[in-house]
Amino acid sequence: MVAGIRQVKSGARLGDIGHAIQSHAENNNFSVVREYCGHGIGRGFHEEPQVLHYGIAGTGLELSPA
Repeated sequence: MVAGIRQVKSGARLGDIGHAIQSHAENNNFSVVREYCGHGIGRGFHEEPQVLHYGIAGTGLELSPA
């Protein structure tokens, strides 16, 4: 999770977060559960977007300040 959080910045993409989490897990002989995901936090707790724990860097929704 920390590897994914480190990717969160303006201009990053959701795929960057998922890729970081997946890479860290696989580099340590683990895997990710594709049926679960992270989520946005705003005024409500479980908000969009869904943040997958796997992905391809440079793809997906671009993050921007609210």
